[in-house]
Amino acid sequence: MSRTVLIVEDHDLNRQMLRMVVAAEGYEVVEATTAAEVAERLAERIPDVILMDIHLPDGDGLDVARRLRADPRHDGVKIYAVTAYLMGEVADRARQAGCDGLLEKPIDTEKLLPALRA
Repeated sequence: MSRTVLIVEDHDLNRQMLRMVVAAEGYEVVEATTAAEVAERLAERIPDVILMDIHLPDGDGLDVARRLRADPRHDGVKIYAVTAYLMGEVADRARQAGCDGLLEKPIDTEKLLPALRA
């Protein structure tokens, strides 16, 4: 069974690009565009990796990550915060939320692919 990556991204073009790269590496891709959809997708299946956009239309992706880290069902799931606004405070907030790393948009595949394989 292939590993699953949940892509949480509200911008269509960004989500499509991530889907193409992740799927090309052989991962099964599940997608969500809002915090509410994340809950729906996780009720269906727990992924191996989550690529979590920080700015979602219905909430803060780091708040979602924090809630996931508090739930033992998600132990072992790698969560990477994804943002176009990489500043020191964002990196600190991502660490505090329990993210395993931070990826800057546009996504550099040389950083993304090792994160998926971790």
